[in-house]
Amino acid sequence: MITPRTAALIRIIVDEYVSTGLPVASKQLVEKYDLHLSSATVRNIMAELVEMGFLGQPHTSAGRIPLAAAYRYYVESLVEDEVLQDEIMERIIRERETQAEEDYFREIVRRLAFFTSEAALLIFPGKVYFSGIANLLQYPEFSDSVKARKVIRLLEEPELLEHIISQVPPREQVVFVIGDENAFDDMHECSLALTQFQTPSQQGTLGVMGPMRMNYSRAFGILDHISHFSRY
Repeated sequence: MITPRTAALIRIIVDEYVSTGLPVASKQLVEKYDLHLSSATVRNIMAELVEMGFLGQPHTSAGRIPLAAAYRYYVESLVEDEVLQDEIMERIIRERETQAEEDYFREIVRRLAFFTSEAALLIFPGKVYFSGIANLLQYPEFSDSVKARKVIRLLEEPELLEHIISQVPPREQVVFVIGDENAFDDMHECSLALTQFQTPSQQGTLGVMGPMRMNYSRAFGILDHISHFSRY
């Protein structure tokens, strides 16, 4: 059972690991956050989360890292980042009013990649826009060139694009496809954040792709706002 205390700890561990990419230790959390808990108590809760499949232990003496179940729990409680959305909104309004449609689409994915620090994609029937592939290569998770090439090559596969489109429900929301929820084995260490993108003439799928420790909160806030704005 996930208690409020355990839920708060899951969110903190995910945020910490997303920020640093390093295993998270109980002592580190007690010293950095106002938990009102002892290091031993935090360590016991983390041990329970390991047993529940939320956390993993990469090395015997190391801290813990979030697993797909922890990220899934985390994204179910996300809220919008209003400050970041306002910044995005101003840019989108200016670009939509002054640019041709093709240029506007390219600029959308370029800015989405810039603000999320992930790879961005916009898929329409017969047309795909990509940006930010270099962002993926900056993550240690993709330091293995063979692994990185497999992931990047998948972005050119029609089967993957069809799978991505099929994940987006016909309603206004952002969905996440995390780790082994992806149908392709080479994507099991990646996550996708996806939403609808509506124009006066066509409907597409807008998304970002990164490692499982991508910044879900930021991706959610930006995608949710762009998707909502694209309908007007």
